[in-house]
Amino acid sequence: MRTKMSFKAAIFMVLFLRTSKAAISYDDCKAGDAIFKKSKTELIIHGSVEWEESFQVTNDMQCSMACRKHTNCQSAIVNESNTCTLRDVNRRSAQVTFKPNPSLRYFERHTCPPSVEQAFIAFVSDVENCKDIYAKGHLQNGIYAIKLSSGVYQPIRCNMVNQDEGGWTIVLRRISGIVPFDKNWETFKSGFGSLDTEFYIGNERFHQLTQNGTQKFFIKMVLRGGNVRNMIFDEVRIGSEAEKYSLNIGDAMTGSYVTSGGKLKNQNDGKKFTTYDQDNDNADNVNCSHNNENLGWWYQQCGAVNLHGVWSYTNGGSPGIRWGGGVDEVNGQRENIEKVYYYIK
Repeated sequence: MRTKMSFKAAIFMVLFLRTSKAAISYDDCKAGDAIFKKSKTELIIHGSVEWEESFQVTNDMQCSMACRKHTNCQSAIVNESNTCTLRDVNRRSAQVTFKPNPSLRYFERHTCPPSVEQAFIAFVSDVENCKDIYAKGHLQNGIYAIKLSSGVYQPIRCNMVNQDEGGWTIVLRRISGIVPFDKNWETFKSGFGSLDTEFYIGNERFHQLTQNGTQKFFIKMVLRGGNVRNMIFDEVRIGSEAEKYSLNIGDAMTGSYVTSGGKLKNQNDGKKFTTYDQDNDNADNVNCSHNNENLGWWYQQCGAVNLHGVWSYTNGGSPGIRWGGGVDEVNGQRENIEKVYYYIK
């Protein structure tokens, strides 16, 4: 005897089948669909998350479907008590490390091709940076997971086929303005954004990566019309938190605008990091972050160079992303700096 399926039940079955198939293979979903991969993983969050929600569920599907409904949800975790926790971070967020945990069921949002990158190109041990990963024979651009001495994994984004061979660790990536830089001290310390899109790895990690041996510092800027400005400095070191994460750079050695590289060295070398809640700049009676829409930066005074400026601000002036000295000019006219990258090696 045939029974009729209710409309709600039919819709649930379609969603169930579609989600189940998508969890198995990218080939079964349409471009732009949100799909989830499952693993037994624990996220360790350094700093804070902007959005988090917890509630009870009766099965894993309810948790992953709830995450799918929230556009800002990037991961869902179900514990042994069937508590579902949704967060706006995942294993590829700048402020997290992660480790296996058999008691948790972890679901991570992906987007179907062609826009998705695979979660990690490789899991690599006994390395500290992308130069080490490159030396092990990994030559593909993208996101890797490195195993730290503590046993946890940390995401890292590498450029393996760029200027001066490969092995560049990407410290900062600004490409569309979706991640603002008006953050407080603790957020700049721990990092923010997603290695999939825009991010800053954080002052503490930048400090740690520049303590062992000499690191070259490669800054790449792309103007609104597509013109590229490159500078490579022969050394960079970020001070400790006790030193207020001071910026210490060497001389500009190569690139399309080498002579303008001296502007960063002359104005910002040795300067401490300032945020809207911690004033470490050289300006008298004012916090330069307050004068620049609460942006964090290594201020000397409150103007001139600032690559953490407001994205796509008109004509590249304050408080926009700016350099000056002809770097952000084309035919004598200032042009917005729309993409910024920091690389170290």
